[in-house]
Amino acid sequence: MTNPTRFALAAICAFAAFSGAAEANEADYLKRFHGSFTGGGQARLKAEGEAHQISCKVSGTSSGTTVNIGGTCSAGMMSKNISATLRAGSNGRYSGTYNGVNGSASLSGRRKGNTIVLAVRGAKPATMTISNSGSGISLTVTANSTQMTRVSLARAGGGTQVASISE
Repeated sequence: MTNPTRFALAAICAFAAFSGAAEANEADYLKRFHGSFTGGGQARLKAEGEAHQISCKVSGTSSGTTVNIGGTCSAGMMSKNISATLRAGSNGRYSGTYNGVNGSASLSGRRKGNTIVLAVRGAKPATMTISNSGSGISLTVTANSTQMTRVSLARAGGGTQVASISE
């Protein structure tokens, strides 16, 4: 085998090993979202509107490089089902969908370290930031420089991991 052929074969093997390790890292990260969570917080329907107290119950399941989260958020007598699916791709890229108060939206972005930053494309475009250091999750959604909703959720049944979901 010639040197260029050996180099090309080595590069392909190194890339394949790196890709497999990257997928394993994303799968490990997404396991942090697995389980049941409850809590409360505040939500705004309009940027200039006042924040209302809400409570939420959600659960998440992870499988490989995909996580599904679904549940209900309530404000007084009103209740709304919410759900999200995120898929990890190569190089820390993420894509998925979100269904909430304002309908469905597509999500796309990337993860660096413990933070995923996603563009929300739907009826109300926004930016969603999810941070998960392993000891807790923080999720915020900002539209037109206004934080619309932030809800902190603790892992049901105790435990130290904390989750947040926002719209």
